[in-house]
Amino acid sequence: VLDMSYAMAFPDSYVADGYERMFYNAFQGDGSLFVGSDELKEAWRIFTPLLDEIERQRPQPVVYPFGVRAPPGMDDFAGRFNVSFSHSWQEHLVLHAKRLHNLRDVFDALDRDKDGR
Repeated sequence: VLDMSYAMAFPDSYVADGYERMFYNAFQGDGSLFVGSDELKEAWRIFTPLLDEIERQRPQPVVYPFGVRAPPGMDDFAGRFNVSFSHSWQEHLVLHAKRLHNLRDVFDALDRDKDGR
C-alpha cells in the first residue's frame, strides 16, 4: 500500500495540518492557496444563475439505494450528451461474477512461489 503521508515520510518532524499551513502561508504573504478576485467574480458570474434556478425550481433530489452505481435514468441522460460511464474493477467483478467463478484458480496458477503475491 502506497502511503504518501508526511507523518510517515518525516516521522521526527512536526507536520502542520491544512489550516495551520494556510494561515502560515497567508501571514507570509503567500496567496497561492486563495482564489484571486477575478477568479471569484467569474465563479459568481457562472454559478449565480444556476443557484437562482435551483432556488426557483426547488428540484427534489433523486433518491436511490445505497451501493447502486447511478440513479435510474442516469445512463440515458448522460448518453444524450455523449457521456458514458465505465465500470470500476469492483463493479466489473460483480457484473461478471458468474464468468469469473474460477478467478482464485487463475490467481493460484499464476502465483509461482505460492506466497500469495
